Amino acid sequence: MTEAFGLDNRKSTHGHQAHLLIVDDDPGMLASLSPLLEDKGFQVDTVQDGLEACYKTQARYYDLVVLDIVMPGMSGLQVLSWLRDANPEVPVVVISGKSAFKTVRQALRQGAFDYIRKPYDVDHLITTIRQALQHHGYARARAAEQLYLTSSEDFYRRAMETLPDLAFMLDRHGRFLFLTYRIEELLGYRREDLIGQDFRYLMDERDALKASVNHWHDSSPPAPFIQELRLKTRGSERANRDYEVAVHPFTVEPISGPIELIPMPGEVEFVGIARDITERKRAEVEVSYRASHDALTGLPNRTLFKDRLILSIAHARRSNQKLAVMFLDLNRFKTVNDRYGHRVGDQLLQSVTFRLKACLREGDTLSRFGGDEFTLLLPATATAESAKAIGDKLIQTLKEPFVIGSPEVSISLGISIGIALFPDAGETADALVECADVAMYRVKRRGEDSYEFYN
Repeated sequence: MTEAFGLDNRKSTHGHQAHLLIVDDDPGMLASLSPLLEDKGFQVDTVQDGLEACYKTQARYYDLVVLDIVMPGMSGLQVLSWLRDANPEVPVVVISGKSAFKTVRQALRQGAFDYIRKPYDVDHLITTIRQALQHHGYARARAAEQLYLTSSEDFYRRAMETLPDLAFMLDRHGRFLFLTYRIEELLGYRREDLIGQDFRYLMDERDALKASVNHWHDSSPPAPFIQELRLKTRGSERANRDYEVAVHPFTVEPISGPIELIPMPGEVEFVGIARDITERKRAEVEVSYRASHDALTGLPNRTLFKDRLILSIAHARRSNQKLAVMFLDLNRFKTVNDRYGHRVGDQLLQSVTFRLKACLREGDTLSRFGGDEFTLLLPATATAESAKAIGDKLIQTLKEPFVIGSPEVSISLGISIGIALFPDAGETADALVECADVAMYRVKRRGEDSYEFYN
């Protein structure tokens, strides 16, 4: 079967986040698991039968395969057997439902990294996936080391230069003895200019201490490790890049002799692989931002607002200070949605946000609580008078009509504001928000554009 699925078209995913293939005959499981893994920064493809999984791994390279053992047609064990022949370097995590233990044991003997029993905990699955990828990184570093030791110069040159990642070797002081030519493509440096330089020469200054060779000698014998480090690119027009750097101690007879590509000033102590994870890190930041901010206005959502309020309460309690929480509700906003539609309503909310933010001080937090409601945290507010001053500014800034849409329409809004002071109105985040909400509704019932303190 191996011959039927040639691997000539397989390509590396260098420069992207880890690419996973999930194989399971349950479409519901695939539909729920795929977005969860994507939110964790992985690229995910899914298939529902074993034969299609073989075709998928023939067509492209995957960093890891999550494989259900029990499937109709071509079973998970058959797929695993094929993968071990056709693509043995790709780690496989198997999922077992009602499988007998001997079936699971057979999967592990065929090279599966680990197994997880259904129904599984998603966090446990993600941890296992990351452990498998990390273990695979160590294996790649060791493979590069063995290749260096056992290959002739010509074969060694061709093999090392085809690695998708940056391979390097260091002496006991952390100085470069060898780098592949990919250093120029990835970071813009000529490798000849880096030989003899300390590894930290490539480091962003914020990470330089983490890359000290002393850290690599802390254990005896030195242990392998993986760190996420920021590497500098050559030239101001290129931004620094995030790399996952796997460093493996060189535990065999030190290399010095005629087979190196370029003269080495010392003996090899460490061999390493550096993989570009910039896109994965950006995806993680984006996911984190989306989880804590409102998509329409870009303001912190109620979860992030509560976290900041809890921290501010702790600081105010230690410093014997006051703080204020405001609950803001737009007047006449529902009429806008009913008359002009939600598109104009959304544009109006964005314009309101812009004006409200212009009234705030550095350190204040404006949050979209939901719909046309906002919350505002004023930390370290010394008196009620300072909270009143902010309230007056907020009311005043919304008095000017908004011009929205095309064709343009002029819309007048107002605002009702409830204010709760710590510790007078309450001493917890929930209590302060609730008290400010109560005060806001008192203003709302009067039909005024005004504010009121909770009493």
